[in-house]
Amino acid sequence: MTFNIHLLVDRSPELPYFILAVAYLLSMSPDAVHIFSSAFLFVFTSISVGLLLKICFKMRRPRRHYDIPALCYDFPSLHSMTSVGTIAFVYFVNPRFTVLLLPVGLFYLYSRLKIGVHSMTGVAGGAAIGLVLGSFFGWAMGYVYLPEPVEILFAVLIFCTPLLTAIFRMTYGRRIEDF
Repeated sequence: MTFNIHLLVDRSPELPYFILAVAYLLSMSPDAVHIFSSAFLFVFTSISVGLLLKICFKMRRPRRHYDIPALCYDFPSLHSMTSVGTIAFVYFVNPRFTVLLLPVGLFYLYSRLKIGVHSMTGVAGGAAIGLVLGSFFGWAMGYVYLPEPVEILFAVLIFCTPLLTAIFRMTYGRRIEDF
């Protein structure tokens, strides 16, 4: 049995970003709660916008991948949106982290094409939308502060999101090839 690393992106897309978040949390940055709160808003908005666009455009994937109605469409690639959007968002936190994330984000784009679950349109469109959303939320993070209890809640939720998405994917998101 061979292991292709691009399949890891498909099975655990949030893993590199979760590791980065934990590393940043351990740095004890005084603005960590605000950054994580803003990150949650970015991720929540990205997934919501991406799902809405998938449902509106209903572009067929090059091949079926998930058996979840909203996820059966190609445009935009949610992996591409969140990975490129995260790079843009993180630029506003610390541009040096962007250098670390750029190869990871590019690898995500490549993996979606390599395993044949998205077209170039789905990947490029997702990346472009993610770039805009990540830039907006990264910029807004410097100006928009929510009440402290809300920021704490959202900061906690950003760490719960990878766990919840993994549970959702394992429960409902069986890939077509798993049937």
